[in-house]
Amino acid sequence: MKLSRWTLFVPEYPVQGDYLAYNTRTQAIVVVNQELKDILAGLPESRMSAAADGAELKENLKILEEMGIVVEDDEDEVQSLEYWFDRMKYETNGLNITILTTYDCNFACSYCFEEAVKKKVYMDLQTSKQVVSWITNVATKHRVHKIELVFYGGEPMLNLTAIEYISRTIREWAKERWVKFGFNMVTNGSLLTRDVVSRFIELGLLSVQITVDGDRISHDASRPFRTGEGSFEIILNNIVSIADKVKVHLTGNFNSSTFNNMLKLLDVLEEKGLKEKLASVNFSPIMARLGNNNGDGAPRLMEMGGCKAFFEEEHYQENLTLSKEVRRRGFKTSPAIGVNVCPVLKNDTMVIIDPTGIIYKCPSFVGHPEFAVGDIRNEDLNRRHVENMTMDLWKKCLDCPYVPMCGGGCRFSAYLRSGDTKSLACDRGYLDKVWQEYVKMDYEQEMKIS
Repeated sequence: MKLSRWTLFVPEYPVQGDYLAYNTRTQAIVVVNQELKDILAGLPESRMSAAADGAELKENLKILEEMGIVVEDDEDEVQSLEYWFDRMKYETNGLNITILTTYDCNFACSYCFEEAVKKKVYMDLQTSKQVVSWITNVATKHRVHKIELVFYGGEPMLNLTAIEYISRTIREWAKERWVKFGFNMVTNGSLLTRDVVSRFIELGLLSVQITVDGDRISHDASRPFRTGEGSFEIILNNIVSIADKVKVHLTGNFNSSTFNNMLKLLDVLEEKGLKEKLASVNFSPIMARLGNNNGDGAPRLMEMGGCKAFFEEEHYQENLTLSKEVRRRGFKTSPAIGVNVCPVLKNDTMVIIDPTGIIYKCPSFVGHPEFAVGDIRNEDLNRRHVENMTMDLWKKCLDCPYVPMCGGGCRFSAYLRSGDTKSLACDRGYLDKVWQEYVKMDYEQEMKIS
């Protein structure tokens, strides 16, 4: 055996003299003592010189091998990683399709990444039928066992007709073929009443994601209605009314000036009795977005309120603080750290379809045709998609222990940094600062669950 090149150690945790062994590819976390840590650090030689009879060590190594912490002496871990990435890129068991029912929205969020393309464009019935045809054709081609949709926008609920037609038609198609079906929705929550949710559940609604940016003052400043009125009270009342009927994933966006208001939001959620009812609570920094072009065809980078993108590390300490506080208070939340293979690199089982039928791979590029990878009127995706699938930028990062988690980084981040989606988007500086704390949080959360 040898120590995996993707295994890292958190020292002196959970108690002095122990270590958390963490593998960035398998995401396995396990506690080892000092003696076993020394043996692992010296593999394979230390195994041969162990003073014990070797039975216990052999069993420990077997368990650690199953977790990916150690591997066989002759394993080519780069080759194994390539196989692992290829499996994720070309996996065809299910479809995960995001559908924008409209570019229109009843909100005027200060940082909206779709602001440059927001317009009163709605998916009509003809396009809805073509969407259904494209999805069912892809599902048939890949013989999928599951279809999961995400309705998005703009504000998707401004076009209920498209949601109802597409979900009902695909649900019936899937039922006839014993294919599992369900859909989720990313919505601002202002129109999500209990009656609407009840109707959607019959069509296959699984969950909703709603964004609330802090307490009332903070949220109403960043996410008002287009009329200028605040939306906080309406959204909170809607969440309270539906949280017992459907999974509600609550997200929030912050910058340096609104960070403390996210903590105040947690107080409000507890007061409303939502702590146990919400499926998850996750906060993240406001990202940069693409604006209108400068006349040269290239999107212009817009940074709202001085906020910079997450990968520029400005908000890492605030992010850590919020992640810890969410867990300390007992809210359910997503793992703090994990594998994050960019959806741009995956096959046609994961795409985004805009209201006109144009196909994209990343929500941050939606509305900018130069980043489109296809059209629902054509069965095959275009040359840009082929380029995305074959770039394999991770091969330039083999000296980095985090490469299994990022695969060369976010393609939108790469574009913001260099103007080229095919360049590296390295987050090593950020991960160096936070990975140990995130691994600790995930270990503690897992221990509470078990």
